[in-house]
Amino acid sequence: IPKNEEFEPEHSMYRTVEWLNENAQVLSNLGIQVGQKIDGPQLHIGSCQSMLMAQSDPSGFIVKGGIRFGNDFVSLHQIRKCVIKGQKMVDLDSGRQAIIPQHWFKEHRQLLVFGRETDGTLHLQKQHFSLVEGLEGIDPSEIESLKQYSESNLVQTANTVKGVNATLRDYQKLGVAWLKYLHMNSFGGCLADDMGLGKTLQTISLLQYCKDSFTYEREASVKPAVPLDLFSAAEANNTEPTTTSHPVSLIVLPTSLVHNWRNELRKFAPSIKIHEHTGASRAKSPSTFAPYDVIITTYGTVRNDIDMMSKFKFFYLILDESQTIKNPDSATYKACMQVKTMYRLSLSGTPIENGLTDLWAQMNFLNKGLLGNLSLFKEQYVIPIEKYNHQGRQEKLKNLIEPFILRRTKEKVASELPEVTELEIFCEMTDKQRDLYEE
Repeated sequence: IPKNEEFEPEHSMYRTVEWLNENAQVLSNLGIQVGQKIDGPQLHIGSCQSMLMAQSDPSGFIVKGGIRFGNDFVSLHQIRKCVIKGQKMVDLDSGRQAIIPQHWFKEHRQLLVFGRETDGTLHLQKQHFSLVEGLEGIDPSEIESLKQYSESNLVQTANTVKGVNATLRDYQKLGVAWLKYLHMNSFGGCLADDMGLGKTLQTISLLQYCKDSFTYEREASVKPAVPLDLFSAAEANNTEPTTTSHPVSLIVLPTSLVHNWRNELRKFAPSIKIHEHTGASRAKSPSTFAPYDVIITTYGTVRNDIDMMSKFKFFYLILDESQTIKNPDSATYKACMQVKTMYRLSLSGTPIENGLTDLWAQMNFLNKGLLGNLSLFKEQYVIPIEKYNHQGRQEKLKNLIEPFILRRTKEKVASELPEVTELEIFCEMTDKQRDLYEE
């Protein structure tokens, strides 16, 4: 695994040299000279200046920088390679070696690991805003505007969505406000409330809000649905497909939940037009989806129909019981990743069942690239955390994903829940049933 402070036998030597570099000017002013053994490795001991700056761009952030050791300059590209590999030493053009300051490993490791390098600069997604916070060149107000996911900030925007036939509890209003926060920033997120706290209702509130508030551009290759009468057929065939459309969202769920979602949508948001893409007689053309607001389908159906479904651009792709895609090598995960959509959302009371790889799969579905590629994620986080219980890595990973997972337990919102009602119903078996039972 990448070297960590806890595992390095040379730890004291690194810290000593770093202290000498940090205090080079003080030592010089005191007339103290530091020498090295001639037959040992020649290290840079003297002034050391770190430079790291960032700026916003339309897709996220661009980061530039490096370290100057005396007259030698080490590029961000070289530093990144060393930090990812856990190497403290870097070769200088002068022939000496230098020790990379500890704060690059502690404070900037995630930035270097998750950044995508191009022409000597690092490109980070908008979702990585927590990694560039405090860097030179970044407007603090921009970062603050992206940090509105905390409960104290969400309280100001929490309200009931018009058109939803339900009285939302306060924590559910906060949940809807969080979903709106994700939407307005084009972030994907996982609503991970305990079972029974109303994940479905909060999601329906978001869908109703989108239906009433947005239109979007759909690819013109999707042709309109079949016209209702013969007289309009000729005109329809000579008309270019419209590209501006109302939101059409896809909800993917286990087969056992289709009935529940249908009933909940009809009960709480009757104005939302539903189409169930299930069963042997299901539609074979993506144009079937266009007239509806919500398409309900199953994981198995998406897996089997992905060639057809990937030709339609949805507004939201929502996965219920999203732990279903926890295996990134599965056909189900790969099919869900192929669905074209503008926004992504997942619902799961158990986002992590087996290990951190489950988390990677779901986060990569929601915000592709947020946690880097899988092999790098395993090297930098899964092994240090699961094998060595590395608290530092665990805390940094938690901070990185915090804006994109909302989890409330029943204990946390107990004051808002109704009293438990218990009914005892006795059902006597028939004679035939009892004979079978006894047998």
